[in-house]
This record gives sequence, structure tokens and C-alpha cells, in this order.
Amino acid sequence: MTNILYYVALYLRLSKEDGDKEESESIKNQENLGIDFIEQLKKKEPQNTFKLFKIYIDDGFTGTNFNRPGFKNMINDIENKNINLVITKNLDRLGRNIAEVCHYYEDYFPNNNVRYMTILDGIDTFNPLDDDIHLKFKMVTDEYYPKRLSKNIKATKLRNTKHGYFIGSIAPYGYKKSSSDNYKLVIDEEVAPVIRKIFNMYSNHFTRFEIVKELNKLKILPPRKHLDMEKTEKGLYKVNKNDYSWKESTISRIISNPVYIRINSWM
Repeated sequence: MTNILYYVALYLRLSKEDGDKEESESIKNQENLGIDFIEQLKKKEPQNTFKLFKIYIDDGFTGTNFNRPGFKNMINDIENKNINLVITKNLDRLGRNIAEVCHYYEDYFPNNNVRYMTILDGIDTFNPLDDDIHLKFKMVTDEYYPKRLSKNIKATKLRNTKHGYFIGSIAPYGYKKSSSDNYKLVIDEEVAPVIRKIFNMYSNHFTRFEIVKELNKLKILPPRKHLDMEKTEKGLYKVNKNDYSWKESTISRIISNPVYIRINSWM
């Protein structure tokens, strides 16, 4: 019985398009599954030898294109004849572009004498699936998923905006996120006087330069520095004179932002 020495590439990929599956699709989870799968292969095919050559990782890279550093390094090792078996958790870890996935699955791997296997899909290019239609359908759904997810996210954001919900990750300067509703803003009473002062000065025809000069003279922290202090325990945050650095562009953003203008009590 012929013994084949397999030098194995374990390819792992994760990106934001995986959405709420991030934990189950995590790099560590994929790695553990891959190591276990290699051990199972040793028992399933005792006539062959399996040696893990390298683990290639693309963490934070979309599957809709193949311009990924980990993937390109793996291809380079294939070209140098260092690898003859590639393993991924499932087909969509390899990629989500039908044309590219077909190219590697049907042409590139076979032409380079590389066996390709997936852990969960049961794909093995040395033992092709009888149901080729099933495989092609899976490729279509894998490519469709990130497009559908992106469309749903945009629709959700638009719906939330129309209903007056705040959809940003950080509350605007002068606000805090409600402790009971993450989509609702409440006034930050500590900073509210600063916003009122800006609008009062502007409505009384002070220039942006004059407003900046006044805020710096009063040693009021601008939005970015205030946020830094909020993220740090206030007793540990060391304020220096360079922190009082309001800019005219900051004033322009505040006075033109509807999130402030629509609150009449601040005008």
C-alpha cells in the first residue's frame, strides 16, 4: 500500500462579515478543530503520514477577495512544493467568491497536486463529492451571505435612524448612552454647560476663534480629551496644559450637528 507523506497547511480566516458567529468561528476554535481533524486523519488513513507544516491565519480579512497575507503566504509555500494538503474548517473559510473558490477547488489545487479538505463540509478533492450541484449551491450561499448581511445592517441602521434611535458606538460630546436603552441618548449634565456656552456665544455673534480662545482660557477639556478622561479613572488621568486645545473645526462640528440643535433647552 502506497504511503503518501502529507505536509499540511491549516488555513484559518475570520472577518466582520461573520457577524454573531464570531465566537463559534473564532481563530482559536478553527485551530483546535484543525488539529483534531489531523489526528483523526492519521487514524482514518494509517497508510499515510500527516505532518503539520504551518498554520496560516487571516484574522479580520473578508472572504470576498483573495488578497490576504496569510493566504498569499500559503500559496507561496504551495508554489515552493512545501505543501500538498490544505485544510479549512469549511468552504467559506477559504473564500466567499464563487469564481475564485471554483478556481482553487477545481483547477489550482489539483494542478499543483494539492489535496484540499474541509472539516465540516466533507469536501475532499481526492474523493470528490458525488453531489456536485450541492457543492455549487453551497458556494453560491457562501458568497451571498456577506452581501445579505451588509444589506440587513444598512436597513437596520436606516430604520433606527428614522425612529430617532442613536446608532453610533460612542455618544456625541455632551451626551451619554442611557443605561436602560443603548439606542437612547441622555444629557451629560457635567458637559451640558459647555454646550450651552458654545451655542450662547455663537448666537451672540462671537466668532469660532473667540469661542475657542474662551474655552481654552477656562481650561475646559475638548471632546477627545474629555472622552480619554472618561475612559480612564478620573483620579488617574493626568491633565496637562496641551490638553486644553479646542479647535475652530470642533466648534463648527458642534454648532452644525442636529443632535444639539434639536434640543431647544440647549439653544
